[in-house]
Amino acid sequence: MSQVETPIFWQATDLDILTPMLQEQLPTYPHLPEENRYLAVSRGLPHARVTLDVLRQLTDIPDDWQYLRELTLRYQNGMSTAFFQTYINEDERYQPLLSHAYTTSLSEPPYRFTLVETLPEF
Repeated sequence: MSQVETPIFWQATDLDILTPMLQEQLPTYPHLPEENRYLAVSRGLPHARVTLDVLRQLTDIPDDWQYLRELTLRYQNGMSTAFFQTYINEDERYQPLLSHAYTTSLSEPPYRFTLVETLPEF
């Protein structure tokens, strides 16, 4: 993983029961080169509609699927646009958006959205 030279944008959620963040996603991230890697994490949002149905049996997620889907897309589209404009279109105006401040500005409580800058090796 340390030999990857392509910029990486990785988005995850803490409620992903299909590909659990702690077991399957986070252990790999610290092994990527530190330059041009981005990990955006949303809290409280399901991975997909099917996981929402399961999670509702285990937790209290009050909002409906349509609202959660729109919020997830807003988070995803905001960061994806910034990432692709920066690295594919080479438009440096978007670089400042690849930041913790930008993800926080997109964030809507109680579904926090943040950019993780460093992680310890697992």
